[in-house]
Amino acid sequence: MLAGLLVLGGRVSGQGDEAVTELSPYEVEAWHFDGLAMEVPAGVLRLEGDAIVSSGAGSVPELLEKMAGVRFRGYTGNGTEGQLAMRGFGDNSGLRVLVLVDGQAYNAPDMGGINWAGVDVEELEVVEVLRGGQSVIYGNHAVSGVIKLQTRQPGKDLEGRASATLGSDGLKRISAGLGQGFGQFGLRAGGSWSETDGYREHSAGKARSAHLGWRVETKGGSEWSGRFSLDRSELQFPGPLTYAQMLEDPRQSTGSGRDLSETDIRQATLRGRGDWSHGQWQLAGGALDRERAWNLDGVRADNRQKRYTLSPRVKWGGDGRWLMLGMDLEQDQLDYTDYADATGEVIVRSWADVARTTAGAYAFASRELAGDMELSGGLRLENARTDNTYVRYKEEQLRPVLETNRGPYPNPNYKDPPDPDPDLSFDGPVDKSGWAAELSLLKQLRPGLNLWTGWDRVYRYPALDEAAAYQGYPLSDPLNTGLEPETGHNLEAGLKWFGTNWDLACTAFILRMDDEIAYDDVERLNRNIGSTVRRGLEVDFSYRKDRYGTRLHMGLVRAEFRDEAVGRRVPLVPAFEGGISGWWKPVSGLRLQANWRYLSSQFQGNDFANEFREIPGYGLLDLSLGWEPLPGWSLLLAVNNAADRTHAVSAYSGGFYPGAGRTVQGRIRYTF
Repeated sequence: MLAGLLVLGGRVSGQGDEAVTELSPYEVEAWHFDGLAMEVPAGVLRLEGDAIVSSGAGSVPELLEKMAGVRFRGYTGNGTEGQLAMRGFGDNSGLRVLVLVDGQAYNAPDMGGINWAGVDVEELEVVEVLRGGQSVIYGNHAVSGVIKLQTRQPGKDLEGRASATLGSDGLKRISAGLGQGFGQFGLRAGGSWSETDGYREHSAGKARSAHLGWRVETKGGSEWSGRFSLDRSELQFPGPLTYAQMLEDPRQSTGSGRDLSETDIRQATLRGRGDWSHGQWQLAGGALDRERAWNLDGVRADNRQKRYTLSPRVKWGGDGRWLMLGMDLEQDQLDYTDYADATGEVIVRSWADVARTTAGAYAFASRELAGDMELSGGLRLENARTDNTYVRYKEEQLRPVLETNRGPYPNPNYKDPPDPDPDLSFDGPVDKSGWAAELSLLKQLRPGLNLWTGWDRVYRYPALDEAAAYQGYPLSDPLNTGLEPETGHNLEAGLKWFGTNWDLACTAFILRMDDEIAYDDVERLNRNIGSTVRRGLEVDFSYRKDRYGTRLHMGLVRAEFRDEAVGRRVPLVPAFEGGISGWWKPVSGLRLQANWRYLSSQFQGNDFANEFREIPGYGLLDLSLGWEPLPGWSLLLAVNNAADRTHAVSAYSGGFYPGAGRTVQGRIRYTF
């Protein structure tokens, strides 16, 4: 559903207890540089600081589910680990959504997913959600949409916040931030700490973070800002349940408590912007160091990922006619070590050194035509070179002593160092190229009402471990050099219409993907499964008054295979998803809110034949009560899944992952 079109006529912001929608066309960064949302032929949702806080969300996925209609599919029941899903994608849907934190890509280069525990939702200043193909401007991953997270910047004056949260299942969270301006210069620092026992057994989690940011304005009018952050999280994986086990007790675990991960993230970002004689310029860059160690299914491994990015861009012109040129440079480095068992014994079974260098350049332009029409479009060319080195040692040569039923016995095949296994090891470069294009036409019928249509060509490179088997799980082809980037053609048509107290948005789309990548259980290989098509309709409506308001959003999508399994549905894609919410402010300082969302049934992951038990549809009711007893002070009581509905958010080959049942949390917050 295109909840991004919910506020096409205005910005969602917070004023005291209630959300207010301003009817003037608001500015977004959908095209990097600030522009009016009504001029963007796509769904754009912008959430700002107070609206983010008043949502009561304890994590970024929860915020996106409640406020933006973005589906989240987790595996622990805690909402801190899992994948976002937009526009009818199922397995590995998170690989088709680009997530930017302060302008830097936060997606992992492999299929490991995003560590959401490392992003403090209360430290976010702006969240933008862009629906549909955005590959021309944003490149890889931006197939179904882009999520832009911007952290709080230092202001002109002293300001700060602090909050404490207690909740079900041992939830405890503390978060604080403090900023101070010194004329043209500003500093901001803060941190957070949280822990939970988890809704399910063996699903405990801990997270700690700290950050330091700065901002400086030069005499020439340009602005520079930067941020350095440290995040550490620990998370247990409770494992899947059978359907019968889930109905009997969704809190139980099939794991031993030893399946877990520990992640350390260090991130530094730099952003600059300013005006020049012919327009505007921007520069974004950063470094990301993600170190992850895990024990999973008896495999112990260390995985370290480093990313360096640089993205300069310039814009000529202004209202009515403009041209933007940009470049994105990125290097990902991955070091992986796999151990022979999970006991911590230093016996290296395999290691990998993988590096990918990506260089892309794009041009994008917009021009007003006669009759209140605007034509926009662009082209991107990109190349990605991956250097792969993986050494898997011969298993029979690893251990000097073998354990037998008669006691320890010297291993006659032991060798130090062991020989690489030629059937599993590989070494060599792989070059892949991609291109994207976009063409859109927007017609303003009258102030507050327009129609638009557009075409996009999108693409996505295979993740590092989609093409190469180095993560401890063998593929039938250890280095699949023939795995091609998936590409697609997206057609959209939409309407944006807003009035004094209401707004309405409708979007219809057809997305045909060629060479879509999926895992084949039979061939034990990630492969290009051929052509798929997604047809969808998304509708959003909202109405608000001074003391009450409501919003409705829904999405219909039919995702089908077109080649090997014509007419069969793509797994993990519900045909319908929607929700309705309402808020009421009976007296000043008091706000009641209810949210209900529903997902229809969907086929399990890996069920390409559509023959297994479907994941049942479900509806969830969330309630919250907010109160501001004194200026600067706020209290929030929230109940999620108030009816305690047993439900599965995902399932693969008969293994179901339950979502959280009824949870309660209370938060006290102070700002100045």
